[in-house]
Amino acid sequence: MAEHGRAHTSESSEPPLPRWGALGYPNYRLFWIANVARVFGLQFRFIGAGWLTHLLDPSPVWLGVVGVAAAVPTIVLSVPAGVIADRFDNRKVMVWSQALSAVCMFVLAGLIWADLANVWIVVIWSVVVGALMALANPAQNAILPRLIEMRAVASAVAYTSGIWNVMRIVGPAGAGLLIAVIGPNWAFAVTGVAFVASTLLLMAIKLAPLERRSKHQAGGMLDGFRY
Repeated sequence: MAEHGRAHTSESSEPPLPRWGALGYPNYRLFWIANVARVFGLQFRFIGAGWLTHLLDPSPVWLGVVGVAAAVPTIVLSVPAGVIADRFDNRKVMVWSQALSAVCMFVLAGLIWADLANVWIVVIWSVVVGALMALANPAQNAILPRLIEMRAVASAVAYTSGIWNVMRIVGPAGAGLLIAVIGPNWAFAVTGVAFVASTLLLMAIKLAPLERRSKHQAGGMLDGFRY
């Protein structure tokens, strides 16, 4: 009876979760807003690259080539990216990925303005941006426990999944409107600004220093395949 009373007291002394779950944590709020900008950029990448390819060469073959160029890095780099996320600071991986993605957006916008863009440049651009996105994906998942308490993880996963589900509808529609209203060059520039905003928000997150783990502790690709 006494043990039951102590257990009950211990449970009741734990503060309740914030009203809005994971969004009640400042670090997660910054991460969530940054992720909205990032996922919009991901959706724009498919629409913008496809539209630009059609403008440069209406052949359906090139549309397929650009699509494959964007998908291959995600497939090839998925396992190495997981190892990187396990061994390095997740926030730094995401910051560098977002910053370099912004640079890629601005570079392509500049090439369109200068009338120097061609389908091969779009293919190379798709490979580079796809690789940056692939490197950031595991880090995005691995950073969640550092942003919130473990009891709020279910809420965080739901909010993060909500971004992807909503942006699958809103993202392509927004990308199409941007291209139709301001043209592909400005649309790529605006998307670059979104990545810059995402980078700055991630940099504003305050995290405790990450304990450096040895290669043996962190594991590797061979360990994963053996498992």
